[in-house]
Amino acid sequence: VENAMSYSVYAVGELSTIGLQVLTEERRRVTTEAKVQLVHAAPSAGNVDIYVTATDDISGADAAFTDVPFDAEGLVSTGNVALTPGDYVVTVTATGTQDIAIQTPVLTLEGGGIYTAVAVDATDGGLPPQLILMDDLAN
Repeated sequence: VENAMSYSVYAVGELSTIGLQVLTEERRRVTTEAKVQLVHAAPSAGNVDIYVTATDDISGADAAFTDVPFDAEGLVSTGNVALTPGDYVVTVTATGTQDIAIQTPVLTLEGGGIYTAVAVDATDGGLPPQLILMDDLAN
């Protein structure tokens, strides 16, 4: 491990092939921006598009991240993305569709906040996927 770095360890994959993946994270807070990281850890979901919008209506929106794959060997994350503080809805769809698999309520992201959301399979496995909110979202 390196000085002044943060790491998160995720158990990823189906139980029969579960493995540990480590993501390096930037934890420096900036008062004028919210930092958001979205992690795809849902093996049953396949590739997804992720929308970050002001409302729950994605009909005219472009995905912020497209064709995000699930990869148990190299966990896929958006990395820390800076957003203007404000209210947002995060929506996850199957790639190339606007069929909603996961949608958050309105999330208020504050300047200086660090937020991580992890898409995972349903509690008993498979679909529908669910979202685990971490860091400042969990407070």
